[in-house]
Formats: sequence, structure tokens, C-alpha cells
Amino acid sequence: MRFPHSLFSTIVLWYTLCVTVVFAIYTWLLNDEIQRGRRRSFDALLAARASLLGERLYHEGDRIEDDAARVGPSEPETDITKAAFAVYTTNWQPLLVSFPWRNIRWTTNTEHYAKLERRLAAGVAHYGFVRDQRNEEFRFAAVRESVKPLPALMGNRTDTMTRLPVNIVYASWFTPVGDSLDAQTHRMIAAVVLIWCVILGAGIAVARRGLRPVERLAGAAASIRPEDPHSRLPAREMPVELMHLARQINEAFDRLDTALA
Repeated sequence: MRFPHSLFSTIVLWYTLCVTVVFAIYTWLLNDEIQRGRRRSFDALLAARASLLGERLYHEGDRIEDDAARVGPSEPETDITKAAFAVYTTNWQPLLVSFPWRNIRWTTNTEHYAKLERRLAAGVAHYGFVRDQRNEEFRFAAVRESVKPLPALMGNRTDTMTRLPVNIVYASWFTPVGDSLDAQTHRMIAAVVLIWCVILGAGIAVARRGLRPVERLAGAAASIRPEDPHSRLPAREMPVELMHLARQINEAFDRLDTALA
């Protein structure tokens, strides 16, 4: 069964498709930019804190090591601050670990190791997500800093001229930020859907109004009767797009009249 072809339904179908595609792309780009914008500020704060920790290790390494135990086979981890961070050698051997970091499920195997190493070697911070034992989401920043070797790592020698490159990973709780981003995304999607409905409705109304001259043209053609063979379609009253069609039909009527005369 073949359904009758409707110009109005074709216009509405293509208009709906185009508006939907445009809004889908716009929503995706806007949401991605919102996510990136919130993460950028969060990442900048994490990187600054990691670098600040590196500065403290450079200037206050002796005192910090007195406050925090070096990780070893039988050496316990002790809390330095309430922050979740860890200091590793460039081979990812742990040197200093804060107490909250013990709850973080961190392993370099979960990261793209080659990319991580390239960024750290180039002096660029690397960012990512990890989770703790309660499955809460944390955002981390990994940086490479040069610090004064801690005395315990140098056999209790104090060589202030030596610099020790280390990898510092600093993490912070991201779940509230993620929840806020999710709520913002939901509000944005609701607003986009509302705007989409308004624009779609306005487009359908405009399409219907734009097709009214076609209906008038059809009504004028239906009003032509044999009793008045000289009646013609009102071409001058039609829009430019239909004026040519009406004139061609009128000229066809004229040729018929001439042929029948």
C-alpha cells in the first residue's frame, strides 16, 4: 500500500531531522565544554598542590620525613596531612605516602603508562581518575619534580647539591564535582529539549503558513467552471514561487480556448 505523498509532511520531516541533528551536536559540544571547563579548574588546583608539595620536599625535606615514615617492607605509613598524595621514584617505587592515599586504588597499570611517562618526562602534568575502597571517584594530578634527597634515601648523608627527580601524585575527592556536573548536564538537556520543542513547533507553524498559498491556488482552480471559461487563476496574488506555476496554467487554458474556438 502506497501512502499519498504530502509536501507538508516532507517539509516537517526534514526540518525535524535537521533541527534534531543540530541540537544533538550542540548539546554534545556544550556538555563537553562544561565538563572540560570544570575539570580544568580542578586540575589546575591539583597540579598547584602537587607542585607545592614538591616545593615543601625541596625546602623542608628533613622535617617532612620526620613527620612521615618512608614506605618500606616493614615501615608503616603515617599521615602527613589530610590530603591524599604519594611520592614515587621515577621507577614508581613509593617513597612517601599520606594516610588517606592508602584508600586509593592506584596502580600505573590502570594508566596509559607510555603516555604518562612521556608527559612527566616533558614536565607536563598528567591527570586522570581513580577510585578509593568505597568506590568514590577521585581526580589526580601526577607531576615530576626535583627535590632534595631525603636523608634516609641517601644513607643519612646530607648532600644539598644533589637533586632527586620524583613523581608526585596528588588526588582529591571528585564525587561532589561530578554530581554537580551531572545535575548541570540534566538541567542543560532539559533546557535544550524545551528549546527544541519551541523551535520545532515554530517551524511547523511557519511551514503550514507557507503552504497556505498552495491551498488558495487549489481552491481557485476548483472554482473554475465551464459556465465561465475565461476565468483564470489569480497569478498576481500568488507568491513568487507559485506565480510562475499559475501563469503557466493560465497560458495552458488560453491555448485550449484558442484551439477550441
